[in-house]
Amino acid sequence: MSQAKKIAAILLCSAALTPFATPAFAQSEPRAPQATALDDVIVTARKREESLQDVPVSVATVSEQVINNYALTSLSDLTNKLPNFVMPAGSPTSLTDVSVRGVNAGVRNAGFSSSISNYVDGIFQGRPANFNQILNDIDRVELLLGPQGTLFGNNTIAGVINIITARPTQDANGYVQQSIGNYGFHETKIGGNAPITDTLSTRLTGAYQSRDGYVQNLFTGNDAGNFERGAVRWQLLNKTDNTSILFTAGFQSGSGRLAIGEYIEQGSSGLPATPPFNSGFNAAPEPFRLLQDPSTTDYKRLDLSLHIEHEISPSLTLFAISGYKDSETDDLFDGDGAADQRLRNDITNLENQKIFSQEIRLESDASQRFNYVVGAYYLNDKVDLVRSFFYRPPFSVLGPLGALDLGIDTVSQLETSSYAAFGNIQYDILPNLELSVGMRYSAEQMDAFFSQKEVFRALGQRTNQVLPLGPVGGLLISNGPDYIDDRSDELYSGTATLTYHVTDNKMIYGRYARGTKSGGFNLEPLPNPLPTDRSFGRETLDNYELGAKTQWWDNRFRFNITAFFQQYHDLQRADVIPIVIAPGVTGFTRVIRNAAEVEIKGLEASAELVPIDGLTLSAAYGQADAVFFDYTILSGVDLTGTKLTGVPKWNATLAADYVREIGQGYSLSIGASAELRGERALGSTDAVAVGVAGYHVINTYLSISPPDGGWSLNFWANNITDELYVTARGAANDFFNADLVGFGLPRTFGATVRVKFGAY
Repeated sequence: MSQAKKIAAILLCSAALTPFATPAFAQSEPRAPQATALDDVIVTARKREESLQDVPVSVATVSEQVINNYALTSLSDLTNKLPNFVMPAGSPTSLTDVSVRGVNAGVRNAGFSSSISNYVDGIFQGRPANFNQILNDIDRVELLLGPQGTLFGNNTIAGVINIITARPTQDANGYVQQSIGNYGFHETKIGGNAPITDTLSTRLTGAYQSRDGYVQNLFTGNDAGNFERGAVRWQLLNKTDNTSILFTAGFQSGSGRLAIGEYIEQGSSGLPATPPFNSGFNAAPEPFRLLQDPSTTDYKRLDLSLHIEHEISPSLTLFAISGYKDSETDDLFDGDGAADQRLRNDITNLENQKIFSQEIRLESDASQRFNYVVGAYYLNDKVDLVRSFFYRPPFSVLGPLGALDLGIDTVSQLETSSYAAFGNIQYDILPNLELSVGMRYSAEQMDAFFSQKEVFRALGQRTNQVLPLGPVGGLLISNGPDYIDDRSDELYSGTATLTYHVTDNKMIYGRYARGTKSGGFNLEPLPNPLPTDRSFGRETLDNYELGAKTQWWDNRFRFNITAFFQQYHDLQRADVIPIVIAPGVTGFTRVIRNAAEVEIKGLEASAELVPIDGLTLSAAYGQADAVFFDYTILSGVDLTGTKLTGVPKWNATLAADYVREIGQGYSLSIGASAELRGERALGSTDAVAVGVAGYHVINTYLSISPPDGGWSLNFWANNITDELYVTARGAANDFFNADLVGFGLPRTFGATVRVKFGAY
């Protein structure tokens, strides 16, 4: 039985054990069917709950309501709903790619730290392999753009993805949610909340999701793009007048076949490929077709956390947050992108990460003229990554097909210990003018180990024989001694923000932030000859912002805008290095170095309007012009003035939601969103990236619910025009020097029924 199916069984058993097994529809007050003003949005961008309109930081949010309306299942589904944010689906879990304001956080190197941090309820999630969370019982998702290091850690130089889940309450309630859709989509969500004593309450939630593949593999016959995954979370909250203690245990697992690697041009090898494009990159005559070996992904994640909040006095509160995470990812993907077994190139990634974090902070009363947040943070992060590369030489003298593999085995280990002290103070210079200053000091120690060896495999079994070929003992790479090294970094981050409240509901602000990120190591297969120094240094960012947050017309119209200018110094960037595998056959590896100065300018803007009762119109716009200011790659090509890959020139979301009463107190909701992305350059390296056309995706929903809100029926459709668009491109440097692409999801549609029980 798969882990996801075990979770499904747990969910069914849990539902039977909850106090809501006997249905009793919600007894909550009838909700107002029509919006007459905009709801206040609460965020925790400064580690305390505040109105979005009071926070002088560029923040974008996605609410639980939006997640349910459009049947969003995981974090990658938010790619088109957040400004200057890219997280394409379909990649191997260990190679999850994330970009914020043009800076990419995708890493496969165990010695490289992400520029973007992901937190769930204040707990650091580690490498991007853990980013794509199942959206299970989520209150909201926040995207904090720009450096956030003074409060969220030193490796948050580009931004923070902050996920906040629902918490236990003293109400006895629960829900069951069932969704079905095309491509065999199925989702079950359940949740139960129960009081145990006057101070003790518990919450148990879970989700099970599955979908058939939407990409036909002409070689294996098994459709790709499928998934099966599940999540369970249990919370226990003890809350008294002055103290609350919350314990959380969660588990996620998932698996699937990857929908990546569609040929768009004939490979130089002459091997069969799917039909080429006639023109452009969004007009394939045969989209959603593969002709290759299967690529798969499998992951498991265990999360434990303890949140303690104690009110020392009415003006001072102590927070202690402890977190532990144990994650494992097992990926196999077809590196050559073809079905011909004579030139097979497969890559396996087995990654394990264990993280322990401890945060302690003191918060003063935010309503006082002088208030502050101070704290300390400790992190221990251990990463073990075993990667194997299988090359099947096309020489008949080496034995029959499948009898002999030539491979590279690598073992990467990195342990990071980080100690930090941080603080943020705010002082009201005048009743309507406030100054906020934040600082963070971090000391990081990294210990690295790396081993790379060439091996024979006979009939798939390692022979433990090192190849005697090549000038330094290897045909593909150098079989050098194990690499052991360490480094330490002292990092300083800081912010200074001046905020002027023009009126009670209009404010403008200016913000400067210095972000820093520690250096690391190249723990990747490396070419001949082996470099003497495999480390790279820290990078820094100077970020300047001007923004305004305003509300008008009795809170019926809201408009926020932030313009930014960023300068990266010593940006850590991967450069591709060729490795000659055999005559006429070339492979590639990546070397990270401090090679680039980058300038990024752009803006984020959002607007919401209630023109008539029940109708809400909203729009969001992002622009990030990211350009290399000074960058020459190892081959000597000068990329100065070239745009960074993966960054659309602009992105926008337009949405309309209408709610009205249709009789007998029943409420009808209907909505649609148009999500647009401009042209961008895609490719596995900056040097080979090519322009890819922009696209637009239109989504819609319709739901109905009774006066008491005890149930709802929702019909949804995403990409209703069946837009064909590219989300990833190999750009002529795969194993066969051919162009490969990945496409976004085709049209999906379905229905969701949600039933609530108890006093919701």
